[in-house]
Amino acid sequence: MQDGYAYVAGLATGLHVIDVSDPNWPIEVGYFPSEAPCLSVVAEDKYVYLTDSEGLWIVDVANPVWPIAIARYPQASTKEAKVRGDYAYLVCHRPGLEVLDISDKTRPTQVTSVNYYSTLSAGAKILSLSEDYLYLACHTSTAVTQAPGLLAVLAISKPSLPREILTYKLPGQPPTLPPRMILRLWIVARPAY
Repeated sequence: MQDGYAYVAGLATGLHVIDVSDPNWPIEVGYFPSEAPCLSVVAEDKYVYLTDSEGLWIVDVANPVWPIAIARYPQASTKEAKVRGDYAYLVCHRPGLEVLDISDKTRPTQVTSVNYYSTLSAGAKILSLSEDYLYLACHTSTAVTQAPGLLAVLAISKPSLPREILTYKLPGQPPTLPPRMILRLWIVARPAY
Protein backbone atom coordinates (compact mmCIF):
# COMPACT_ATOMS: atom_id res chain seq x y z
CA MET A 1 0.00 0.00 0.00
CA GLN A 2 1.29 3.44 -0.85
CA ASP A 3 -0.17 6.96 -1.03
CA GLY A 4 -3.75 5.81 -0.55
CA TYR A 5 -3.52 2.98 -3.08
CA ALA A 6 -3.31 -0.75 -2.51
CA TYR A 7 -1.47 -2.76 -5.16
CA VAL A 8 -2.80 -6.30 -5.24
CA ALA A 9 -1.38 -9.26 -7.17
CA GLY A 10 -4.32 -11.23 -8.52
CA LEU A 11 -3.21 -14.83 -8.86
CA ALA A 12 -4.73 -15.28 -12.32
CA THR A 13 -5.59 -11.74 -13.24
CA GLY A 14 -2.63 -9.36 -12.96
CA LEU A 15 -2.04 -6.21 -10.91
CA HIS A 16 -5.07 -4.44 -9.42
CA VAL A 17 -4.75 -0.83 -8.23
CA ILE A 18 -7.30 -0.02 -5.54
CA ASP A 19 -7.98 3.44 -4.15
CA VAL A 20 -8.29 2.95 -0.39
CA SER A 21 -8.28 6.62 0.62
CA ASP A 22 -11.76 5.93 2.01
CA PRO A 23 -11.38 2.52 3.73
CA ASN A 24 -15.15 2.11 3.80
CA TRP A 25 -15.38 2.44 0.02
CA PRO A 26 -12.38 0.88 -1.80
CA ILE A 27 -12.53 1.36 -5.58
CA GLU A 28 -10.46 -0.36 -8.25
CA VAL A 29 -9.02 2.42 -10.39
CA GLY A 30 -6.30 0.70 -12.40
CA TYR A 31 -5.27 -2.66 -13.78
CA PHE A 32 -2.24 -4.23 -15.44
CA PRO A 33 -2.57 -7.71 -16.99
CA SER A 34 0.33 -10.10 -16.53
CA GLU A 35 1.20 -13.03 -18.76
CA ALA A 36 1.27 -15.61 -15.96
CA PRO A 37 -0.09 -16.11 -12.42
CA CYS A 38 0.98 -13.22 -10.15
CA LEU A 39 2.65 -14.17 -6.90
CA SER A 40 3.91 -11.06 -5.15
CA VAL A 41 3.93 -7.29 -5.40
CA VAL A 42 6.17 -4.61 -3.87
CA ALA A 43 5.40 -0.89 -4.18
CA GLU A 44 8.25 1.58 -3.82
CA ASP A 45 8.26 5.22 -4.90
CA LYS A 46 6.31 5.42 -8.16
CA TYR A 47 7.05 1.81 -9.17
CA VAL A 48 5.51 -1.56 -8.50
CA TYR A 49 7.62 -4.72 -8.75
CA LEU A 50 5.29 -7.54 -9.72
CA THR A 51 6.40 -11.16 -9.85
CA ASP A 52 4.62 -13.78 -11.83
CA SER A 53 5.68 -17.35 -12.45
CA GLU A 54 7.74 -16.21 -15.44
CA GLY A 55 9.71 -13.30 -14.02
CA LEU A 56 9.61 -9.73 -12.75
CA TRP A 57 7.64 -6.80 -14.13
CA ILE A 58 8.58 -3.23 -13.27
CA VAL A 59 5.42 -1.15 -13.56
CA ASP A 60 5.31 2.65 -13.46
CA VAL A 61 2.38 3.72 -11.28
CA ALA A 62 3.01 7.48 -11.29
CA ASN A 63 -0.54 7.57 -12.65
CA PRO A 64 -2.24 4.78 -10.66
CA VAL A 65 -5.21 4.79 -13.02
CA TRP A 66 -2.95 3.81 -15.92
CA PRO A 67 -0.13 1.48 -14.74
CA ILE A 68 2.47 1.03 -17.49
CA ALA A 69 5.04 -1.77 -17.72
CA ILE A 70 8.47 -0.29 -18.34
CA ALA A 71 10.58 -3.44 -17.98
CA ARG A 72 10.38 -7.21 -17.86
CA TYR A 73 13.05 -9.53 -16.44
CA PRO A 74 12.30 -13.10 -17.56
CA GLN A 75 13.05 -15.85 -15.06
CA ALA A 76 11.18 -19.12 -14.99
CA SER A 77 9.52 -20.14 -11.73
CA THR A 78 9.91 -16.77 -10.00
CA LYS A 79 8.14 -16.86 -6.66
CA GLU A 80 8.79 -13.55 -4.93
CA ALA A 81 10.76 -10.30 -5.06
CA LYS A 82 11.87 -7.82 -2.43
CA VAL A 83 13.43 -4.45 -3.18
CA ARG A 84 16.06 -2.50 -1.27
CA GLY A 85 17.44 0.65 -2.87
CA ASP A 86 18.82 -0.07 -6.35
CA TYR A 87 18.58 -3.86 -5.95
CA ALA A 88 15.83 -6.44 -6.30
CA TYR A 89 16.14 -9.89 -4.75
CA LEU A 90 14.24 -12.61 -6.62
CA VAL A 91 13.44 -16.03 -5.22
CA CYS A 92 13.13 -18.52 -8.06
CA HIS A 93 13.30 -22.25 -8.53
CA ARG A 94 16.66 -22.09 -10.33
CA PRO A 95 19.19 -20.89 -9.26
CA GLY A 96 17.39 -20.01 -6.03
CA LEU A 97 18.15 -16.35 -5.36
CA GLU A 98 18.96 -13.72 -7.98
CA VAL A 99 20.16 -10.19 -7.28
CA LEU A 100 19.20 -7.60 -9.89
CA ASP A 101 20.49 -4.06 -10.36
CA ILE A 102 17.38 -1.93 -10.88
CA SER A 103 19.03 1.51 -10.81
CA ASP A 104 17.85 1.88 -14.43
CA LYS A 105 14.23 0.81 -14.05
CA THR A 106 13.91 0.16 -17.78
CA ARG A 107 16.83 -2.32 -17.82
CA PRO A 108 17.03 -4.62 -14.80
CA THR A 109 20.24 -6.62 -14.99
CA GLN A 110 21.45 -9.62 -13.03
CA VAL A 111 24.30 -8.81 -10.67
CA THR A 112 24.74 -12.27 -9.18
CA SER A 113 22.89 -15.36 -8.08
CA VAL A 114 23.11 -17.73 -5.14
CA ASN A 115 22.53 -21.37 -5.92
CA TYR A 116 19.96 -22.81 -3.56
CA TYR A 117 18.52 -25.11 -6.21
CA SER A 118 19.32 -28.36 -4.38
CA THR A 119 17.76 -26.90 -1.24
CA LEU A 120 14.76 -25.32 -2.94
CA SER A 121 13.10 -28.43 -4.29
CA ALA A 122 9.83 -27.15 -2.91
CA GLY A 123 10.41 -23.40 -2.58
CA ALA A 124 11.52 -20.51 -0.43
CA LYS A 125 10.37 -17.22 0.99
CA ILE A 126 12.23 -14.06 1.91
CA LEU A 127 11.27 -13.50 5.52
CA SER A 128 12.97 -10.18 6.02
CA LEU A 129 15.29 -7.81 4.20
CA SER A 130 17.30 -5.14 5.98
CA GLU A 131 20.19 -2.93 4.97
CA ASP A 132 22.71 -5.65 5.78
CA TYR A 133 20.88 -8.99 5.94
CA LEU A 134 18.48 -11.15 3.99
CA TYR A 135 16.62 -13.91 5.84
CA LEU A 136 15.49 -16.76 3.61
CA ALA A 137 13.29 -19.67 4.69
CA CYS A 138 13.58 -22.74 2.47
CA HIS A 139 11.28 -25.71 2.60
CA THR A 140 12.41 -28.89 0.94
CA SER A 141 9.41 -31.15 1.28
CA THR A 142 8.01 -32.74 -1.84
CA ALA A 143 5.01 -34.94 -2.49
CA VAL A 144 7.26 -37.97 -1.88
CA THR A 145 9.40 -36.97 1.11
CA GLN A 146 9.10 -34.68 4.11
CA ALA A 147 12.62 -33.36 4.52
CA PRO A 148 13.31 -30.59 7.03
CA GLY A 149 13.72 -27.03 5.78
CA LEU A 150 16.30 -24.43 6.66
CA LEU A 151 16.76 -20.80 7.55
CA ALA A 152 19.57 -19.05 5.69
CA VAL A 153 20.94 -15.63 6.67
CA LEU A 154 22.90 -13.79 3.99
CA ALA A 155 25.00 -10.66 4.45
CA ILE A 156 24.03 -8.26 1.66
CA SER A 157 25.95 -5.11 2.57
CA LYS A 158 27.60 -5.65 -0.83
CA PRO A 159 24.64 -6.78 -2.99
CA SER A 160 26.94 -8.04 -5.74
CA LEU A 161 28.60 -10.41 -3.22
CA PRO A 162 25.92 -11.89 -0.97
CA ARG A 163 27.58 -14.05 1.65
CA GLU A 164 25.85 -16.79 3.57
CA ILE A 165 26.69 -16.29 7.23
CA LEU A 166 24.30 -18.75 8.84
CA THR A 167 22.35 -21.82 7.82
CA TYR A 168 20.08 -23.34 10.41
CA LYS A 169 18.57 -26.72 9.54
CA LEU A 170 15.12 -27.13 10.98
CA PRO A 171 14.30 -30.32 12.82
CA GLY A 172 12.37 -32.93 10.86
CA GLN A 173 8.67 -32.32 10.53
CA PRO A 174 6.20 -34.72 12.08
CA PRO A 175 4.24 -36.69 9.50
CA THR A 176 0.99 -34.89 10.39
CA LEU A 177 2.18 -31.54 8.99
CA PRO A 178 1.38 -30.62 5.39
CA PRO A 179 4.29 -31.36 3.04
CA ARG A 180 4.63 -27.72 1.96
CA MET A 181 4.90 -26.23 5.44
CA ILE A 182 6.80 -22.91 5.44
CA LEU A 183 8.61 -21.54 8.48
CA ARG A 184 7.23 -18.14 9.39
CA LEU A 185 8.94 -15.83 11.85
CA TRP A 186 9.42 -12.13 12.42
CA ILE A 187 12.92 -10.70 12.63
CA VAL A 188 12.94 -8.04 15.34
CA ALA A 189 16.65 -7.41 15.79
CA ARG A 190 19.94 -7.83 14.00
CA PRO A 191 21.77 -11.10 14.66
CA ALA A 192 24.54 -10.92 17.24
CA TYR A 193 27.81 -12.34 15.94
